[in-house]
Amino acid sequence: MSDKKRIQMISGLTPAVEGEPQRRPTDLLSLGPISSKASKPWNPDWTIYQLARQHYLPDTNQQLFVFACGQGDVAIRLAMLGYDVYASDPDPTNIDWAKESALQHGVASHCQFAHMSNEVIQYDDQRFDLIISLDALKTSDITQTVNQLHRILKDGGLAMFKEQVITPLDKAANVATALTDSDLQLLESTFDDMQVQRFTILSRLNHLIPPSSQSTRTALQKLDRKLLDLCPPMAKLGATAVITCHRHAQGLGDDIQFAA
Repeated sequence: MSDKKRIQMISGLTPAVEGEPQRRPTDLLSLGPISSKASKPWNPDWTIYQLARQHYLPDTNQQLFVFACGQGDVAIRLAMLGYDVYASDPDPTNIDWAKESALQHGVASHCQFAHMSNEVIQYDDQRFDLIISLDALKTSDITQTVNQLHRILKDGGLAMFKEQVITPLDKAANVATALTDSDLQLLESTFDDMQVQRFTILSRLNHLIPPSSQSTRTALQKLDRKLLDLCPPMAKLGATAVITCHRHAQGLGDDIQFAA
């Protein structure tokens, strides 16, 4: 079965990403983020998938790496877009789950899951066209992790990260999991042409919203997007960031494979 037919077959599932219920490896994933025509620019998870969809080049054997893939949901969705996906995680239980889930979704031949440390990524230099990571950069030493991710990214490649970020509103922020200003500076100094899009101002109240109230969560996210569009300086209050970083081909300056 082709990837396109597979998506069409099960894309009627609720297109939720944030707040998805617990599932078994045999449960089918919601494929809204890759099958829906809606871009949902107010949702950081959907924004990552939209960027991945925009940069997919058919018949080019693009290789994509998902860092700290967890139970493989992101990797599986991206394989359904057509990417050859490689993914790693330090938890062997997650890798077993991800492999079983990939079989269930019919993309096992397009996904390779590997158990490896987040700080020592065992792939060759400049191996991948794209790298994607969701809420994982600070699961280990961030300096070593960022250097490793830069090493395996091809010249002209693109890295995309979705992360929680410390803001002036976070008086007792957990710097162990959220990016600080110095962490953002590290990314900027390591990669090229870093761009940051902020989310989550009013929707930081998400933890007060029952899991069943997806409409309330979405309304707050939409309001955040309007606030940020109308008043860009408010971005410093956004507690979630989608960060895109290029790696320039040496000597090519701004002539890179992926335009921002």
